[in-house]
Amino acid sequence: TGRDYEFIEGRRMVITTLTLLWTVAFVWLRFEQASTGIPYVDGGWLKNEIIHNRMTLLACVIHSFHAWFWCLAVFSWGAHLLNKPSGNLAYLNQGVYPFYIAHMPLTFAGLILATNFGLRDYPAVILGTIFVILACWIFFEGVRRTRVTRFLFGIKERKTVTPNKLEKPPETI
Repeated sequence: TGRDYEFIEGRRMVITTLTLLWTVAFVWLRFEQASTGIPYVDGGWLKNEIIHNRMTLLACVIHSFHAWFWCLAVFSWGAHLLNKPSGNLAYLNQGVYPFYIAHMPLTFAGLILATNFGLRDYPAVILGTIFVILACWIFFEGVRRTRVTRFLFGIKERKTVTPNKLEKPPETI
């Protein structure tokens, strides 16, 4: 809601600082993992017959807070930088549902394509990512052209009034 975005936007610098601190802790945890051979970040300490100790509990806390604070940082900076009327943002916002609906089957297609080219690891991920983004964008451009497909994929109807001619500016999030 708008109140939630105001809350995290107002604490943007604190969130950013804490995100950086949790990232430093996460990098330290990765170094500990490399030096001890115990996969703390990957949750693999059970294979080493370690049920729980201080280090595994600390790893759980660092791992989860690191992820959550990155989410908060992205949302707080997004609320700060994107919370204003924009034609480009309105266009991209229309593509959220079509991208979401189409991305999973296209991800599998991208992985099959990478496999057929004999790619593995990072090159496969890079090719798959490029393929998914381009294919989703083409799909979005295709479905936004007709009224029926706009309805089926949750794309709002085009407004005939331009933002400059509105009597009152649109509310921000």
